[in-house]
Amino acid sequence: FSAKSGSTKCSKCAAGSYQDKTEQSSCKTCAAGSAASAAGSIACTLCTPGTASTAGSAECTACLPGSFSAKNGSASCNPCQPGHFAGKKGSTKCDDCSAGSFADKSGSSSCSKCAAGSFSSKAASVNCTLCAAGSAASSTGSTKCTLCLPGQFAHDAGAAACKSCAAGSFSTDSGSTDCTKCGAGSFQDKSGQTKCAECAKGSYQDAAGSSACKQCRDSRTYTTYNTGSKSADDCQGPLLTYTVGKNKSADLTDAKTISVEGFESIVMESVSGDWAVRLPEAPYTEYHIIKQGDRLVLSVTLDKLILEPMIGNVFCYKDTEGHGQEFAGYQTKDQLGRACDSFCRNTDGDEMGPHCVVNDGKDIKSPCGIPKCVWDVKCSAGDGIGYRGSANNVTIEGGTVVACQ
Repeated sequence: FSAKSGSTKCSKCAAGSYQDKTEQSSCKTCAAGSAASAAGSIACTLCTPGTASTAGSAECTACLPGSFSAKNGSASCNPCQPGHFAGKKGSTKCDDCSAGSFADKSGSSSCSKCAAGSFSSKAASVNCTLCAAGSAASSTGSTKCTLCLPGQFAHDAGAAACKSCAAGSFSTDSGSTDCTKCGAGSFQDKSGQTKCAECAKGSYQDAAGSSACKQCRDSRTYTTYNTGSKSADDCQGPLLTYTVGKNKSADLTDAKTISVEGFESIVMESVSGDWAVRLPEAPYTEYHIIKQGDRLVLSVTLDKLILEPMIGNVFCYKDTEGHGQEFAGYQTKDQLGRACDSFCRNTDGDEMGPHCVVNDGKDIKSPCGIPKCVWDVKCSAGDGIGYRGSANNVTIEGGTVVACQ
C-alpha cells in the first residue's frame, strides 16, 4: 500500500494485517480468530482448533490449561465446565473427571481426588458425596464406600474408617451406625465383637455395657444356678453373722475356726443356709445346728469354736439317684427367676430334680436349677473338716505316696 500521493514505492502491510487488492492506500486488520504472521500478507490465516486470537493478531495463541477451542477461527478459548478439565495447552476439548475425582469450578486444569470419607461413582462429577453413616472410605479417590463389618460402626457420615465396638458392646450386622451395649447378665471383654457372652455360674452383672461380670461374694461357697445372672440376689451361698463378746459383728461365708479368747458369750445368726457349730476336740460332731433365720447365743469357756456351712442338700443335692429327694434348701425361685409358691423340693423323686410350682398364667411345675453336689477336694470347706471325697492316699516328706488305712 501507499498512504501518500506521489509515493515512489509501496509499503508492506504489517504483521496482523493484510491487503488483498492492488493500488490501496491502507491495509486491513486481521479479524479475531485469524492471524498474519509475516509482513506483506495478502490474507489472514484462521486459527486452528486449540488456538484463538483477537483482531489484529500476528499469531494465534494456544489455549491455556483449563480451556479449549474446538473449531477453526476461534476468537477466544472456552473454559472447561465443572466436572471437566484440560491439562495442557492447546486443547481442542475438555476431558471428564474420572470416577473418584471432581472439579467444582469452571476452567480447571486438573481434577481433585475425593477425600477419604467421600466418593464419586460417576465420571464428570462436580463434587464428592460423603460416605453414609455405617460405611467408610479409607483412601482418597474412592469410587464407593465400604460397609462397616460386624463388630464395627461409623456413627457419622464422612468416616474415613470404621471404629471397633468398645469392650462391653457389639454389633451383629454390616453397616452398623452404633454398637449395642451388652445387656445385664452378659459381658464382652474384647473390642470389635459381634456378640456378648453370658456371665458364667458364680457371677452376675446388673448393669448394661459391661466388660466383665461381678463375682459372687465368695467364689468357693457361692454360685448362681444359671448362667446370665443379672443380680447379686441370684448368688446362692451360706452367710452367718457372729459377735464374740463386745467385739463388732463379722460375716462368715465359709468354714472357720474362731477364737473366743475367754469371752463369756458368742451370738450367731444364720442369714443364709444352715450352719454347724463344732468343738475342736470333736470336729466331726455337730455341737449345734443353726437353721436359716435362727439365732444362737452361747456362753462358753472354750478358746475356739468351729463354724461350718452345711452345703449338701441345702445349696446342692447329694442323693443323685433320688434326684434330690432329700434336698431341704431355702430357694424360692425357679431357674428362670420366677417366684415359687413354696420352697424348691423333690419329694416325689421327679427326674427334673428339685422344683416348685410357678404361675405363668397357670400353675406349672418348673425346675429350680439346683445342681448336684460334687464332692472333691475343691469342695472341702475351711480346713477340710466336712470333706467327704474319694481321695485315699497322702504324699509324705520326700514325695512318697502312701495309701490311707
